[in-house]
Amino acid sequence: CRRNIPALFAIPSTAHLTVSGSFPLAFEIILRSPRPTPFESIDALTISFSPGRIGHLQLRGRSDSKERFSLSFRLGDHGDHPGSDHDGHPSCSTVIQDVETLLSGTMDAVNVLEVRFEEDVSVTMHDWLHFLEAFPSLESLDVRVLSCSDLLLALRATPHCRVAELLKNLAITCGNGNKVHEELVEVIETRAEGAARLESLMYVARGK
Repeated sequence: CRRNIPALFAIPSTAHLTVSGSFPLAFEIILRSPRPTPFESIDALTISFSPGRIGHLQLRGRSDSKERFSLSFRLGDHGDHPGSDHDGHPSCSTVIQDVETLLSGTMDAVNVLEVRFEEDVSVTMHDWLHFLEAFPSLESLDVRVLSCSDLLLALRATPHCRVAELLKNLAITCGNGNKVHEELVEVIETRAEGAARLESLMYVARGK
């Protein structure tokens, strides 16, 4: 019964849904229950992932600048996440898969995405490609990550791989300093040549 709690309520389309709990129970409650109405029409999404002994994953969805839902999961420290690394911490790849599973059918309409990968989170180019392809309507991307090198590789437009074709606004905060200036220029040039031109780019270097 406890795994179908949301099914007991009729959630109005104007409601704000807040869920907070430990993984995997809180995650499965949402996943196994009828899709809450606040999931249906979001156009902006914020994803925050903090690893470590007691990690956190938070998702906040908005529609017309109004927050529709806030989901917060404690990820634990005993390898209870199906994709934990050798230290028992959930990997970034697995977290990305969880987000796609939970919000399946919702991400198509998201045009504003904020991603906050805190602390020492490593994201591969493959992860970025797979993740960004799940947001076909993406127009604005704001990322905070330790290293943005693989993100920039994923964002390069090539004849065989054009990711986030509608992307116009890109903001990156990372710890790479001036080491990725050439990669930034390459992203701008290749996207312009591939008819996926950026209108604005903000790059902020932060200390490690």
